[in-house]
Amino acid sequence: MQRRLIINADDFGWDSDATQAILTLAEKQKITSTTIIANTVRAKDLYPLKSFTKISTGIHINLVLGYPLSSPEKVPSLIAENGQFFSADQLLKRFLLGRVKQSELEFEIVNQVEFLRRHHLKISHADSHKHIHQYPLLGAAIIRILKQQGIMKIRNCNMLDYNNKKMFVVKGFNSFSRLFSTYYSSPEILIGAFSNHREASLPIFGKAIEEAFFKNSTIEFMTHPGIENREGSYLNRLAEYQFWMNENWEKMLKANNIKLINYNEL
Repeated sequence: MQRRLIINADDFGWDSDATQAILTLAEKQKITSTTIIANTVRAKDLYPLKSFTKISTGIHINLVLGYPLSSPEKVPSLIAENGQFFSADQLLKRFLLGRVKQSELEFEIVNQVEFLRRHHLKISHADSHKHIHQYPLLGAAIIRILKQQGIMKIRNCNMLDYNNKKMFVVKGFNSFSRLFSTYYSSPEILIGAFSNHREASLPIFGKAIEEAFFKNSTIEFMTHPGIENREGSYLNRLAEYQFWMNENWEKMLKANNIKLINYNEL
């Protein structure tokens, strides 16, 4: 069976450093996919992205960072007193306690989807900031809204590497929401090795790829490149960017008969 790999760069539009890194990697054909944060991206940065026809462009659903696209009075149950989204932990707790209105959740997600569509971007798939689409119950609600919007390809947060607390929790959440994604197209497993190790190198990449393909044929490698690191973030964005640009990882894939694809090819 053909082994297939999607390389998805998360966080397009989070800041100019992430955006520039992803645009450069797309131009150099070093990634095959990216997901866009609709409520933080600058509209002018979407135009060059549309010229890269060999990558898929998805939506990075965000309900936990910054300000909503919707007017505050339309989504009061999603935002704190400062007008910004609650943190991921706060959002989940509020949702489980019935303090998040489903109508407001839908209103904001639809606004994010429609923002990208108004800029003539074909939304190939969806994932989310902090993997909230895989949270218990909340994830099911998000996935139902995506289905209503015709988005039928969704990141599967079945994590390969979960030897730290954060990745273990994500994998655990995935087991709650797997039932609700039965009818969606997804890679079989997600590699977050660079986020997990907070470093990017050929040995880390090679080991993760080997382990992932041992029992799977289609996998997604999640990356967060940036031309600079972001203050306050644990991600080593610069190291990830430099890895994709400089390391000879493509030769390794070719030697192992691994085909690069994007989400449109699922």
